[in-house]
Amino acid sequence: MTDLTQGNANPYAPPISDITVGNDAEFYVVANDKFLVMFFGTAGIYIIYWLYRNWRAYAEASGESISPALRAVFAIFFIHSLFNRIREKLDAKSIVFKWRNNMGATLLVVLFLLGMVIDRIAILIVPLPAAQLASPLLILPEAFFWLKAQDAINHACRDVRGDRNADYSTANYVWLAVGLVIWGLTFYGAFLPD
Repeated sequence: MTDLTQGNANPYAPPISDITVGNDAEFYVVANDKFLVMFFGTAGIYIIYWLYRNWRAYAEASGESISPALRAVFAIFFIHSLFNRIREKLDAKSIVFKWRNNMGATLLVVLFLLGMVIDRIAILIVPLPAAQLASPLLILPEAFFWLKAQDAINHACRDVRGDRNADYSTANYVWLAVGLVIWGLTFYGAFLPD
């Protein structure tokens, strides 16, 4: 406990503790609005970093020997595992949070696979702008399931609004600029005349 009574005029006042709400760091806290801006602004690439940071935070907090980088890159195989760990943390802390983690993880895997199929169809069978834009449009339902997981993380880490990671860093702006280029190339490629 830190005694912060130096500026207190009453010498009989109890000491004031320096208590910061939300010091639980088992996962990567991000404000929901920042998460959405980073997710859409980087055309979904932000998720790789987000997964890495969540696995790294989990490994540090739990002492478990895992490779956060591999789990981020091969996310399709580890989404269920991450979501289950988040659910376990919510339950261990008796935090009531409505979230169907297994269904969300399964649907994210399905959307990922569907995106791969649509990309193949667009390249091999129907090279039309509509087919080429179908895969990027999958980012909309993906955002819903990723955001729900972020909200669960924020609750589990007792920082519901994500205040500790609500501001944008220089790196965030750089990634948003890269995302702008990716979005531009996506739309340019879809409507480029043959």
